[in-house]
Amino acid sequence: MAVETCEKLLLSVGDVCRALNISRSSFFSLRSAGRIPLTPVRLSSKLLYRRDEVEQWVAQGCPAAERWLQLQERDR
Repeated sequence: MAVETCEKLLLSVGDVCRALNISRSSFFSLRSAGRIPLTPVRLSSKLLYRRDEVEQWVAQGCPAAERWLQLQERDR
């Protein structure tokens, strides 16, 4: 019998940190510096990130904010 697993569509900050292999403090420092330009989604008191955006950002080489915005506009 096959067991279905459900991948999260939204990732917590901790999930993103684990995926990127960085600490929470590094995440927030990099985010403040514009090196992690991901767009958060706020649900209740949680700050979450779309899994597909994180994956796309990593696939593009983790570009800084300005370059990331250019790539997103190009893909539209």
